[in-house]
Parts: sequence; structure tokens; C-alpha cells
Amino acid sequence: MTTTKLLAVLLAGGLAVSVWAAPEIRTFHSLADVRDPAQANTGENVALRLARNEYESFQLSVAVPEPSTLAFVLPALPGITVSLYRACEVAGVPDALVPVADGEALAVTPEKAACFWVSVKSDPTVAPGEYRMSLGLSGAGAEESVPIVLDVVDFRLPAAPPVPFVAGIMDRMVVNNYHGELDSEAGRKILLQWHLKCLEYGISPFFWRPYNDIDNILINYCYPSLWPVADPRTETLLADPRLKAIAVPFLNPDDPEAAELAEFSKLLRRKGWLERSYCYVHDEPRAAAYPRMRERVRKLKAIDPEIPVLVTYFCGPDGEGESIDRMYDLLGEDCDIHSMSYWAVRTDEQFIEKLRNQPLKPTVWPYVCSGPGQPAPNYFLEMSGLQHRFVLWRAWKEHADGFLYWAVNSFGHSATPGGIPEVFTAYPAGDGMLMYPAEEFSGKRLAAGFLPPLASIRLERLRDSLEDWALFDACAAKNGREYVFKTISEVYPAPYQYPEQPTDIERVRQKLFDSLGE
Repeated sequence: MTTTKLLAVLLAGGLAVSVWAAPEIRTFHSLADVRDPAQANTGENVALRLARNEYESFQLSVAVPEPSTLAFVLPALPGITVSLYRACEVAGVPDALVPVADGEALAVTPEKAACFWVSVKSDPTVAPGEYRMSLGLSGAGAEESVPIVLDVVDFRLPAAPPVPFVAGIMDRMVVNNYHGELDSEAGRKILLQWHLKCLEYGISPFFWRPYNDIDNILINYCYPSLWPVADPRTETLLADPRLKAIAVPFLNPDDPEAAELAEFSKLLRRKGWLERSYCYVHDEPRAAAYPRMRERVRKLKAIDPEIPVLVTYFCGPDGEGESIDRMYDLLGEDCDIHSMSYWAVRTDEQFIEKLRNQPLKPTVWPYVCSGPGQPAPNYFLEMSGLQHRFVLWRAWKEHADGFLYWAVNSFGHSATPGGIPEVFTAYPAGDGMLMYPAEEFSGKRLAAGFLPPLASIRLERLRDSLEDWALFDACAAKNGREYVFKTISEVYPAPYQYPEQPTDIERVRQKLFDSLGE
């Protein structure tokens, strides 16, 4: 057994406060609502169980009776990385994660408890076993600590995500938020930070720029790199093993982008990347768009017939969700990757399997966006942590090949560069916003340049569910898929049914971890 202090107690004798009383500290499961004291942990310590190369997290709330200054210290520990974030509110919900530096002084007030997110990452080579630690918190000579028991399981998660989770970075919105030029080198540097943040959380991003064509029909221009295909930086970007899917660019056959597609096709074939490529030709087409969509697909296939075509849809040809099962016959050979909305599928757990068993055997990447709403799993701010976590549990249970999410940055223009952007009120709060510009939330400004974007609590939960997917796959390979399906269903039996407590899912993870060691 190794005993290590992860977070040392800091005596903040030099921090100025008028009166310092001991804070009230509560700990919470990573899926709990940190604003609700009734959901706080009742045990004497925080218990985290994780595989090697896995992230696990918990939450803290700190309430003080007087204006106070707190401090944390994050000492180095071989094989373990600990990160601390202050959870800032978005639309009244703690969500934007602002990194807290080692020893940083944090001002807190009695009006509202301060919320924190603690992330623990195990190295791929860390020794399995139990680690007993304590989280220290101090200010004005007073000390508090939270015991932590870390159980590292003898199983290593792969470095790359188990399946493609593709999501769009709306390029104009990112660059406009910093009042920059889209096609400048400065604009590319900004967008690159958003790309890298997506990869850090298991997302395979595509840059997205919607256009209206000559018939005023919205079509997609999705591209994977900020540089031309011949630029060496493009090949480096696409070679990242975390990038599970490459969005091949294609706009209109009469425009230069057709030549761009041909050049990308050559690169994909030369590097052996064709099987992880796709072309997102149209988003949620309605009947009026079908002829134009088919024309684009035919001309794309004339350039390279092996690049898979992806089409998203949320209804049938009559515009009704109930007729969505007609889309396979309607799209036929013009669609290789069916990406259908869970809003239309509702609780039909057999829809994906029915698609996969069709003669053309398409790949299936379901999606969520502004629908479905309650009580379905989705990534809205108002939803519970269990709903966030179970978006991908549902997809795994239904045998999906991947997942699509429309955007990580669906926000409007900010008044100041890097400031808090406007939120589109037409969408549910949080829809299409999994990352945030950092400057306004952190209160920091750089003399030149910009800060990398902030992750959200919902993005942390998304990554946890991708790690769950990898665990499910490993257990299915050893014990059979039906065993894992039944185990998951013990706590998540149907799309809109959830366990009583967030900790109930730990029983599932423990059972699956144990099965790997048998």
C-alpha cells in the first residue's frame, strides 16, 4: 500500500482576511448537483476507483461565514496527476471549469458556496493498488482536510477513444469572439486551441462553416485542418491517434473545394486513413433539399467512391419524426453513415439495430442536439449528471458505431475580445456549448494572444462516458456483449430510466472491473 499526500495543506499566514472561520466543506460525486447539500457524500472519505490511464473526479463546495481567502497546493506525485478547477456558473449552473494554479489564493464570499472540480488522472504505467491521501484546504492559520482513497485497478484504458465522437467547431463563432480574422494565421492559432481541447476530451472535431447554396438550401462545409492539404502541418494534425474520424472537405463541385477533396483523397489513401474518413454532405435535409443532396453525393463519389457519406436527419420525408424509419430506403446508396436524432427515435432501442441489418449495412452514429428534452439523456445544463453520462451508455447498449454532436461552441458575438459570448436563447441552455472562451471567466487577460478554451463539467462527464465505453468493450471481448449489456441494464434498464443515486453506477464499474481480473 502506498500512502501519499496528494494535496498538501498550505498555511496561508500571509493572506489578508479580517476574520477567518473554518469553512463548511462538502464533497460530491462527479454526477451529483453540487448546489444541493442533500446530494453531498456522507462517508468519511472520497473513494475513487479508476483504471490506469483513466480520469476520475469529484466535486467540492466550500461555504464560509465571512469573506475569506483560501488556498490549495497540488504537489507532484509519480504516476498521478491532480487538477483543480473552480466551477463558474453559466445560466445559474456551475459548469465552466477555470483552472486553479498551485498555491493560488482564491477569494470566496458568504453569499454563495464556492464550487470546485477535482480531477485525478492515473498514468498508464502506475502500479495498481490503494492510495490513501488527503485534500488540504487552508487560510489564515486554519486547516481543513478531506481524506481520499484512490483504488487503481489493474486494467489500462487505450490512449485513443474507443469510437468516433465527432463534434463541430463553428469557426466563425470562435474567431469572431476574439474579434479576429478567420483566415489569418492568428485566427488559425485560436482555432487550433479549440481543436486540441476537443482531442484532450476524446472528441474528434471538425471545423464547420455552413453555407446557403444557390437555391438557399443550407449545406455543410466541414474540414479537418486549418491549413491546405499540402502543408506539412495538416498531415501532422491528422496523424494524431486521438482523432478517430477525419471530415473530408467538399462544398460545391464547381468550386475550388472539389479540387481540395481530390487532394485530400490522395493524402488519405497514401497514409491509409481512408477508413476513418467521412464527408458530412448535408445536415438534416428536408424534401426540397434531396435533389441537391443527391447531386453533391454523385459528384463526390465520382472523385472518390470510397469516401463514406454522412447525412444527419431527425424526421422522415414528410417532416414527421414518426416516419424516420423511411429514411433508409429514401437515402439508399447516397448515405453510408446514418446519423439520426434520438429526438425522433425516442425510446425505440431497436432502431439502430434495424438500420445495421439492412442490406447496405450502413454505419450508424446517432446524435442529440436541441432535442430530445426531458426526460431523455442529453447535454443540457438543466439536466442531471446521470443524464449527461448516459447519452453514450444508451448508444453503446444499442450497438452504435459512433456519435455525432453538432457543435461545442454555439454562441454569439462577445462585446470584448475573449469575453463571455451571447447565448442563443432559441436553444436550450447548454445546447451546442461544451467549451467556453476563458478570458472572462478566469478574469485574466494576456498582453498578447489568448487563453486556451475552458472545458465544462458536461464535457468532463462526456469523457467519462467514453472511458466507460472502452471498459464495456474490453469486458465484452472477454465475457461477451450480452454479459455487459445485462450488467449495465441493472442500473440503466431503458432510455429514460435512471438509478436512484449517482453512486449506483459505481457498482456496475466495479462488477466489470472484477470480471476482467477473473
